[in-house]
Amino acid sequence: MELSQEANDKLVIAIKAEPNKQVVQFGYESSDQKTAENSANIELSTNNILVVTTKGFPSTGYQWLLKSGYESVLELVSEVVVASPLPGAAVEKSFIFKGIADGAANLKFVYKRAWENVAPVKEYDVNVISKGAYNGSFEFK
Repeated sequence: MELSQEANDKLVIAIKAEPNKQVVQFGYESSDQKTAENSANIELSTNNILVVTTKGFPSTGYQWLLKSGYESVLELVSEVVVASPLPGAAVEKSFIFKGIADGAANLKFVYKRAWENVAPVKEYDVNVISKGAYNGSFEFK
């Protein structure tokens, strides 16, 4: 999977279909970016998986967290973290989902410190229409 190399302070949103997978990427938004999209709509066929890749800076305590509520339609198969060897650099975290039933699900991601009981700094919604249970095989690399 090729991930676009954008500046760390930009919101990265790329939705593309590839053989056996669909990819949604999002990350850090700079203050000079006035209108950033905060949602994606995906139709997930039975031979596709969904990879949601986030970019953030957990060294500050902030991270992208996934809220529950999607489990009747989608299964979170794996989480993969790719950290830079440079201290304080951006970290990419991928959430890999497969369909388990026909229906609609909302994947709600919030960017916040997990231990704080305050509103998130950022939010991102991935609205998924699953066409049924995944029937393929896939290895995330």
